Amino acid sequence: MSNPIIRRANRRDLPFLIPMSRRFVEESSLPFTFDVEITTSYLIAMMESKNTIILVEDDDDTITGGILGSVDQDFCRESSAYVIKMYVESEFRGLGTARALVEAFQDEAKKLGASIVFASATAGMGDRVEKLYVRLFERYGFVTLGRILYKEI
Repeated sequence: MSNPIIRRANRRDLPFLIPMSRRFVEESSLPFTFDVEITTSYLIAMMESKNTIILVEDDDDTITGGILGSVDQDFCRESSAYVIKMYVESEFRGLGTARALVEAFQDEAKKLGASIVFASATAGMGDRVEKLYVRLFERYGFVTLGRILYKEI
């Protein structure tokens, strides 16, 4: 890695973000399906939303990872931020990309008025990867709070 920067994602990043999204789905153990058109529409809508944060690490015009989340007003507190997805390309894992993305996400969330950030390890990444994900966030001051349950309907 030369001199990577963290920046907001834009439509020019879609050629990187679409295959990255496919790999995210393929690495998940949950019964996700991948559809290029749906993913493209979703990412564009998220990019255009004022409450959404999509950040990428850009290393000489190569996207090495990304984080997607939102900031929403909560009925019982100030605004809360939610990390929805984070993915780092396998060859860039362990090089500080995730740390940089998490720190930048927190900074952007604060700018949008968030006073708390939630990050859940619910992508069905498998026990080993989920434990690494939890440890990653714990290193940056996050604490485990309950469990997330899901059910297909």
